Amino acid sequence: MFNKKLSIISVLMNNEDTILKMKNSVTNQNLQDYEHIFCLSKKSKDNTGDIVYKYLNANDKVFYESDNTINKFDAINQAIKISKGRYIFLLHGDDYIINENFFSEIFNIISKEHDKGIFYTNINIVNRYDEIKRNWTAVSDNNLKLSNAWLIPHTGILIDRYKVKDIDLYYNSDFFISGDLLYILKLIKNYQKLFKKVNIYSVNMLNTGDSSKFKNILEQFNQDRQILKKFFPKNYLKIIFFKKFSKVYQFFV
Repeated sequence: MFNKKLSIISVLMNNEDTILKMKNSVTNQNLQDYEHIFCLSKKSKDNTGDIVYKYLNANDKVFYESDNTINKFDAINQAIKISKGRYIFLLHGDDYIINENFFSEIFNIISKEHDKGIFYTNINIVNRYDEIKRNWTAVSDNNLKLSNAWLIPHTGILIDRYKVKDIDLYYNSDFFISGDLLYILKLIKNYQKLFKKVNIYSVNMLNTGDSSKFKNILEQFNQDRQILKKFFPKNYLKIIFFKKFSKVYQFFV
C-alpha cells in the first residue's frame, strides 16, 4: 500500500514569495524516503505553479485541485487520497521546517514508540523577516485531553496510517478556518492513547493564515463555538476563552 515512508502535503495558493524556502527545507532533509505532494490552487494569481514546476525533483508530485474545491481542507483531503506514504505530515506554502535533521530525529524517536501513532511537536510563529513572534509549545501527552486539544498545532503532526483508520485521516471541509480544531478533537476522541509529544520545534509558521486575519475573527469565533458546543455543550464558552488566552500567554514564554 505504501511505497514511501512519508508523505508531505502542501496546499499552495499565492505563495511565490515563500515556496522556495518551504520546498528547500524539505529537499535538504537528511531523510529522503518521502514524497512531497503539491496541491496547486486554481485560484492562485501569482507564479506559484511555475516556480513549483521549475524546481521539481524525483520525490515531488504536483496536481491542481478539483474545480469544485471548497477550501484548503478539501484540498488537503484531495492530496491525502493520492498519497502513498505511511506517515502524513502537513507543510503549508508559507511555512518551513526549521532544521535539516528534523525527520531523521523524529523517526528515530518513533522507532522506539511502538504503541504510539500520532506524534506532535512544537512550532514557532514568525513574521516575514523570520523573527519568532510566538512559541507554540504543545501540551504534553500526559496532560492532553479534549478540553485542551487546541494546544496542538496541526502543522507539526505525523500520523501513522497503520494506526489510524483511513476515514479519520480526512478533514471536515465545512469549517474553512477551524477545520484543524475539529480534526484534532476527533483524533483525540478516537485515538487518545496513540498521541505522543516529541518535545522539539519542527516548523516556523508565517502568521498569515485564515485564523490570523483580522477580518476572520468573528467567523473563527463562530466556527469554534459550533465545534466546541458539540463536544462540550455546557462549558464551550469557557473553553473558547482559554483557547484565546493561551495564544496571548505564548507571547511571553
